[in-house]
Amino acid sequence: MTPYYQDMPLRQVYGIGEVRADTLINHGIKTTYELAQATPAEVAEILDVTEATAEELTTGAKTTVGVFE
Repeated sequence: MTPYYQDMPLRQVYGIGEVRADTLINHGIKTTYELAQATPAEVAEILDVTEATAEELTTGAKTTVGVFE
């Protein structure tokens, strides 16, 4: 059985709306857990945002799913 957090939708993360979620999904990041595993540099490139913004999003994903480095 898959832990619940591995299937958590991207929109559970503060700052991820429909457009950002769709963009991430189109680039292979389909869940909050996968976003938590991505690097800020990857997310910045995919979403065309600053690395600081991408770091906020990945940190938010880590907090949401309880994954910390």
